[in-house]
Amino acid sequence: MTAAIAVVPLSAEFRAAWTALHAGYADFYRVPRLEGERLEALWRWLTDASDPMRGLLAVRDGEVLGFAHFCPQRNPLRAARLMYLHDLYVRPSARGLGVGEKLIRAAAEVARAEGCFRLRWATRENN
Repeated sequence: MTAAIAVVPLSAEFRAAWTALHAGYADFYRVPRLEGERLEALWRWLTDASDPMRGLLAVRDGEVLGFAHFCPQRNPLRAARLMYLHDLYVRPSARGLGVGEKLIRAAAEVARAEGCFRLRWATRENN
C-alpha cells in the first residue's frame, strides 16, 4: 500500500528538496533559477513566522513531491482580505497523484482560518 501524502509547512528538514523543486519550477517557466542571496531571501520569506508569505510542502515517505507558496492580500472593492497562491509546483514524477489538489486545499484552509474570503491563483492557460 502506498503511503498517504501529507501537507506540511516548509521546514529546514526539507530545505534541500525544496531547493531542487524550486529549480525545477524555474525551469518549467523558463526563468533563471534563484541562487545565492535571492534564494536565501525567498527561503526567509517562506519560513519566517513574522513574514506574511507562506509555504507548504506535499510529502510522502519523506520525499517532497510539491510545494505551494501563498500570501494574504487586500481587496479594496470588498475591504476584505484574500489569499493569493503565487506558486504551485509538483515534481513531474508525482503528477496525477492529487498532489496539486492537496496543496490547493491546504492553502484554502489556511486562507479560511485567517479570515480570507477567497484563494486566488493565476497560471498559464495550458497548465
